[in-house]
Amino acid sequence: MTSHPPLLDRHPDEYNDLRKEWLAKRLQLKQKVSAIQGDTHDPAEKKLKRARAHVFCDWIVATFGQKWLQQRGGGTVLDVAGGRGDLSFELWANHNIPCTLVEPRLRKPRKQHLKALAADPGLTLPRQIQACLDATTMVTHSSTFDLATLVVGMHPDEATEMIVDMALRLQKPFAVVPCCVMSRLFPTRRFEHQVVTTYDVFVQYLRSKHPNMQTTFLPFGGKNQVLYMLPCHYESPPPKI
Repeated sequence: MTSHPPLLDRHPDEYNDLRKEWLAKRLQLKQKVSAIQGDTHDPAEKKLKRARAHVFCDWIVATFGQKWLQQRGGGTVLDVAGGRGDLSFELWANHNIPCTLVEPRLRKPRKQHLKALAADPGLTLPRQIQACLDATTMVTHSSTFDLATLVVGMHPDEATEMIVDMALRLQKPFAVVPCCVMSRLFPTRRFEHQVVTTYDVFVQYLRSKHPNMQTTFLPFGGKNQVLYMLPCHYESPPPKI
């Protein structure tokens, strides 16, 4: 893949059009190279990365059911390692689904979040637990975790495996979109006697934790494979965690 457009022996007026054409071809090649095996979505029709929270939100609502997520008696969706809270804000502001952001960094709402808050005086930001997902956090906020309706993570990096393990241990429905493997942080991970260092092996490693774990692909650019379990998937044999 060339990093710069070729030298052009053209009239200057043609340069912008030719550059746009080159950039479009470069994007198509990049999308083709980054595609994950099994992903049947047309790269040309995928949403941009900035739309991934919206796409994931719509998939969550369609898969788990808006009414089910709304009627869980004081429960909340846990958005783990959610950064600026894009996913939890989408679920709460657009679908009235209670959410809690679990993120160690202080949340910095986006401009569109602030605009939505200004336009609707009754709208608030979802609650935040400013902490990493670990055993201490689960004990400190035990009631929140016990009442959680769903655990989600969009590219949660080092929290990915913890989300899966915690959800399986508590038998909570979950949906996580893995991204970075973080093999240097987790050198002891093994799948079929090999060190987990690549994305594909990482996904297999996570899926091996429960025989009923499901997978599908979301229509946005970048890592877009989601691993998930519905309430009905918690059947024997028990999870391997």
